[in-house]
Amino acid sequence: MYDLTGDPGTPVFSPAATRLRLSMLAKGVPFIVKEITFMELRREWRGIDKPLGVEEATIPFIQCPDGTHLMDSLVITQSMKWPGLWEIFAPRILKHLSKEDQVWFVSDERLGEGDWAKTMSVDYDCAVAALRAQMLVLETKLAAPDGYFFSATQPNFKDFHVMSMLRGLFSTDPVAAKIVLEGNMGAWVDRMRERYKDGIAEIEARDPVALPVTSGSI
Repeated sequence: MYDLTGDPGTPVFSPAATRLRLSMLAKGVPFIVKEITFMELRREWRGIDKPLGVEEATIPFIQCPDGTHLMDSLVITQSMKWPGLWEIFAPRILKHLSKEDQVWFVSDERLGEGDWAKTMSVDYDCAVAALRAQMLVLETKLAAPDGYFFSATQPNFKDFHVMSMLRGLFSTDPVAAKIVLEGNMGAWVDRMRERYKDGIAEIEARDPVALPVTSGSI
């Protein structure tokens, strides 16, 4: 399984890759993780003449035991849609990327014209409040206060999706994570961490312990 990161040892932040990781853990599929950067993804995997055989390579993808590769672009298109999440995550992950990756990460080519300037204009406190509101909505979707989405006893793909979306928050701003994950949602995160601790502890060990919450623009 190929996952996205910045410099060696920095936080693992791809929601789509986390979703795949949790899905494989739930199904008991053994796998090895290889980390790559944005530039490695573009240089080594982009193009129809490369192993994936596509013009635009995206994370996650896997190499099967027979040497073939599979890439799921659908889950990528579902990433970073929650109000406030991208605005909290994006400026903070930059410090973990190489200068070259930073240029690509904020470029109009990748995001669209003017998108990065719009992101940077968002007030931090407003972004945290918006994400907290989203968590309160999700809280009502739990099958039981001490259960999971759609099931009181067993997590499913919905749980993996939500946990993967929160990867951007865990990898950049634990203080904001504490604010938005109160009550039943915070307890749900604890249950997911405990259930899949053998597979996600290794990535969570690299997350920042604390970052200051600052008012004003991001």
